[in-house]
Amino acid sequence: MGVDSMLRWRPLLALSAAAAAILTGCATSSEVANSPSSPITSLASYQALSLPPDAVRLAVATRDAHTLLDAAKVPPGAIETSASIPPATTSGDPNFVAVHHTYAVAALPSDPAIALLPTGAKATGWGSSNTGMTEVDFSYPNSKLLNGRTLLYTMQTTAHGYTVRIDAQVTWVSAKPLAAYVAPGASRVTVAFTSPLNERGPYRTHPVIGATVTSATAIRGITGVVDAMPAASLGVQMCADDNGATLTVVFWHSGAAHAFAKVVVDRTGCAEATITHFDAKGALTATGLASGWGVDKVIAHFAGMGNAPPAI
Repeated sequence: MGVDSMLRWRPLLALSAAAAAILTGCATSSEVANSPSSPITSLASYQALSLPPDAVRLAVATRDAHTLLDAAKVPPGAIETSASIPPATTSGDPNFVAVHHTYAVAALPSDPAIALLPTGAKATGWGSSNTGMTEVDFSYPNSKLLNGRTLLYTMQTTAHGYTVRIDAQVTWVSAKPLAAYVAPGASRVTVAFTSPLNERGPYRTHPVIGATVTSATAIRGITGVVDAMPAASLGVQMCADDNGATLTVVFWHSGAAHAFAKVVVDRTGCAEATITHFDAKGALTATGLASGWGVDKVIAHFAGMGNAPPAI
């Protein structure tokens, strides 16, 4: 892939207390946001939630990839080689890190998916081709900053046995931009579910089903759900068809003529969430993106609507 030498960089980085807490999973978004020492009055108060920065996340992913590769099981009798074969699969995600080793071996285990299974992982893919290539994938659990952790074995027949390439592939989650948060302080929130555009479903006589929320507890819950949405994926995604069904959540300050924030979530497709911010005159000031998988059901609950209407 031409990046192996670069990805072996392992910088020593000094993290702030907030970044360290998020890295270790000791602090949640709500805990940081509602810390008594840093009351939230504006989006700027969410700065700690955007930590650690992307450079730290890259370093964490790179370190994890090397750790996974070091723990990979090697077929018995394998000898490291400079022979080069491409990985069976790779990724176009800009947050993708991969490191690898290549080995020569006379024979493979009868069942590589069992014999090479690393501790803490599970076999998630296996395949072969008529060109003599066999692929086995092992996946590890994700973490707060890493949403794809895989060991990929690519095994190619040769005149003297097999060439085995072992790739540790890790994808890291981007820092969520401040514009992807909604600051608290709303006194009224409107929630609206729109019908699918190409389906004859439950909305054909009522294309919008909605609610107005004024309960402070429910509003805090809805705001918390929005702010807990993960950063949007920056890479190429394979998503289901988007049929146009959306969830729109609008936030208002008391007595304001215009909303100060609006969130629109695609309920199908890639479930992208677009967060827009407005000034007191209703002019657009900022836009952020997040991933809105599953938030429709939770927001419907906080809005007192029971179950979210069907999206398909």
